[in-house]
Amino acid sequence: MDIAFVEMQDGGCNFLGWYEGHVDPFVGTLLVDLHDGVWTMKKQRALMKQTMKQAFEKIEEEDAEIADLKKELTKLEICEGENEVLEGKVKRLEVETKLLRAFIVLLFAVAVFIRLD
Repeated sequence: MDIAFVEMQDGGCNFLGWYEGHVDPFVGTLLVDLHDGVWTMKKQRALMKQTMKQAFEKIEEEDAEIADLKKELTKLEICEGENEVLEGKVKRLEVETKLLRAFIVLLFAVAVFIRLD
């Protein structure tokens, strides 16, 4: 069996004791907790960076989609304006058609009246 493996099972390799000398168990526990906390925070930070990156990518995609939709809306508004103009022309032509029909009926009546005389 490897010596390092046995030392890890007994609570570590005593690096802290070798480097700093004797450390109070409370301080040792605090240092281990600090070490674990730092590594946990590093992992959380990396995860948060990845999440932020994905969020910014999604925002960029949605901004592009919004720009496309605004262009389409502008085109639709232009078409709507043209549609209103065309509807006005259709109404004007309908009125002109009615007037022409009335005029034709009047001319027909005048022609019939003149023939009867």
